[in-house]
Amino acid sequence: DMTDQEKLRLQQYLAAIADLRSKGVRIILVKIPAGAIKDRDRRLVAWSVSQIQQDQTIRYLDVDVQIPREQLVFTDGVHMAPESAAKVMTSILNFCDQQ
Repeated sequence: DMTDQEKLRLQQYLAAIADLRSKGVRIILVKIPAGAIKDRDRRLVAWSVSQIQQDQTIRYLDVDVQIPREQLVFTDGVHMAPESAAKVMTSILNFCDQQ
């Protein structure tokens, strides 16, 4: 149930990823924890990630899996508090170090 604009945006992302990879750029797709997110948006993100991974072989890190939700604080229900953002960055750095 993607809109035409969302489909176009996904195609633009796929083209940009392909262009960067053709230039030798290493890409990691990272899904960071979101605060309040609508169910449709959550499904859209999951579908988009699956489409990107079908089109390109890209390493993927789902930080929601790495850090328990109860360990994160969101300042306004959407954006992470600085301490939580630091935990996310540490998780990403650890993932990169393992690769």
